[in-house]
Amino acid sequence: MRNKHKAINDASCLEATVFGKNLKDLFENAAFEIYSLIAKPDNEKKKKPIKITVTANNTESLLMAFLGELLHYYSVRKILLCSVKVRKLTENKVHAKLTGEELVRRHHIINDIKSVKYGATNGAVKIAQTRTGYKTRLIFDVNTGPPPTVSPAILL
Repeated sequence: MRNKHKAINDASCLEATVFGKNLKDLFENAAFEIYSLIAKPDNEKKKKPIKITVTANNTESLLMAFLGELLHYYSVRKILLCSVKVRKLTENKVHAKLTGEELVRRHHIINDIKSVKYGATNGAVKIAQTRTGYKTRLIFDVNTGPPPTVSPAILL
C-alpha cells in the first residue's frame, strides 16, 4: 500500500494518508512517512540503534504519542530515522526498534516538521479499518522559517 501526502490550505501544514495491512504495519508506515517528509537519510554506515516503548490510553492516542516520540529524536536529539520495526503492539503500548543517523550539514531538510498536529477528523486521529487493512489521516505542523541548525560538534 502506498502512503499519500499533500500540502493543505495552511502553508504551515502537511496532510498524509497512511495505510497498513495491519496495525503494526500502519505504525511503521506512519513513522516512515513522517521521516520521508523531513529528509532522506544518507544511509551512512554509522547507524544508531534505538529502542523505544510508548504507552497511551488507546490505539489512536498511542499512534500520536509514538510519532511524537519519533519527532523528539529529530528535533531534540538531531537523529534522522533510517528504519523502524514495531516489535510488539497492544491497544495501549508499542515497543519498537529504530535505527537512525546523526543529522549533519549534508542532510537536506525538505520539511522541518514540528509536531503531529492532529488527525483529519474533528481534530482527533481516527484509525479506520478498510477491506485491505487500516488507514489514518494525519496533519503535520511544519516550521516555515529557516531550516533547523545543526550543532557544530556534529558538522562534517
